[in-house]
Amino acid sequence: MIFQEEEPAPSSWVCYPFLKNGRIEFSNMNNKITFKDNPWKDGHRVLEFIWSGHINEAGLCRGIQSLINAPLHRAIMISPYSQDVGVGLNTSGTLDNTVLNLGFQNLYGVDEGYRNTYTVNYPYDNQKDVPIFWYANEMPNPLSTYHKEGAKVGYPISIHTSNMRELTFTAASIKDDKNNDVPYYLADRSTMPQSISADVILIPKEPLKSGTTYTVHFEGVGGGTKVTNDWSFTTQATQLSHIEFEFMNADIIVGEQKRFKLTAYYTDSTNEDITTKAQYVIDPVSKIELSNGSMIGKLAYDNIVVKATYQNKTAVMNIKVTGPNKPVINKFPVFNDIKDHWASLAIEWGTNEGVIDGYDDGSFKANKLVSEAEFITMLLRAYKISLQEDPVSTHWADKYYSFAKEYNFATSNKEDARDSFINRTSVAEIISGIDGVNKSGNEAIQYLLDKRYSNGKNSATVEGYAGSENLTRAEALQFIKNILENGLSQIKKRY
Repeated sequence: MIFQEEEPAPSSWVCYPFLKNGRIEFSNMNNKITFKDNPWKDGHRVLEFIWSGHINEAGLCRGIQSLINAPLHRAIMISPYSQDVGVGLNTSGTLDNTVLNLGFQNLYGVDEGYRNTYTVNYPYDNQKDVPIFWYANEMPNPLSTYHKEGAKVGYPISIHTSNMRELTFTAASIKDDKNNDVPYYLADRSTMPQSISADVILIPKEPLKSGTTYTVHFEGVGGGTKVTNDWSFTTQATQLSHIEFEFMNADIIVGEQKRFKLTAYYTDSTNEDITTKAQYVIDPVSKIELSNGSMIGKLAYDNIVVKATYQNKTAVMNIKVTGPNKPVINKFPVFNDIKDHWASLAIEWGTNEGVIDGYDDGSFKANKLVSEAEFITMLLRAYKISLQEDPVSTHWADKYYSFAKEYNFATSNKEDARDSFINRTSVAEIISGIDGVNKSGNEAIQYLLDKRYSNGKNSATVEGYAGSENLTRAEALQFIKNILENGLSQIKKRY
């Protein structure tokens, strides 16, 4: 059985377990395999599981956990009669492959264990930190009957007979901590007769809620014996899982500017661009310069290590700078009044992208308030919207307001209000509108918070968002940068 989490496994790699001189052995083609094995007695049955995906800092454990997450693979792994285990890892292909081999003297149990049927459940009773979702990419696929292959669903719940005798489903329910029923897909011998006989799998149709206790009730017949089980488990609270650079290795020419991206992944399946939030250490420090998601090659060097840290998670990117060593002019603008300003990276980004300009005296005036016309202008510049001048223009921002009218922006549409300061609630209405959503007031603010377009001013709540306060130049740039980095890649029409 193969569990494919991210991409197809490399076709050049094959690993077969077999018994030789009482020990588990591996045969392989083309790639190096490292593994740990244990003595085995002749006659043991060996079952193999393969996980294919990128191994991150969690290493081998991520591969093992991914196999446990896949319900058809899990069925044998939670059997009470496995006696030994062998683990293998191939790291030389396009993907890393984790191999797990379980050994059984008797897959069906021995003596009284065979005659007495009971069930093993997973997640088990009182288990904590249970994942909230699963991508149905297992082969064979337990959701193929429902045509939900690849779907993001709730974490699968397994009921498995102790001695591999047939298990027949009678009834089951899943309830959350408010006693609400959780709809689920049923996978058992009736839906997968070629793959399942001793198992019943309940797969919630939607991801579960974080930090919530769920209660499962199951009724069935196992090996001719009526089985009734009640148990509960608690899902994991949302937390940072890991951080990753968009690419782990990059080549850059001396004097060239290149973008990079760092993403934080959370256990509730959400992610966040943290390029401007992380701390970076460059070794050696003098060969490249980093600023606001851009790097510039300064001196040729074969292996520059960039280590990013965010909330105690780390990621590494390796940079190679090529080309003749020559003086590199600093491409990042420097203003005389933004040192140590909380939005300095957003300000650098905005001026580099032509969204906004500084002042002739070398200042930026980050805390200066912004009018509605100025904010809309900055927004459309950031999206590289090409506009024609209006020959009968009566206001400098007429061409931007013409576009805003066409796309039904949430603006005042009053001439005398264009040059009035815009408050943060109006910004929320405009941003939710360009995402194709027609919301106003607190609903627009909540939409921004839910989409991670804003983290609020004082806290990530409607109240902490401070909607009545007027917008500053720095806040305007941070808003626009946030929405671009969190998936609002194009302006949509509001209906």
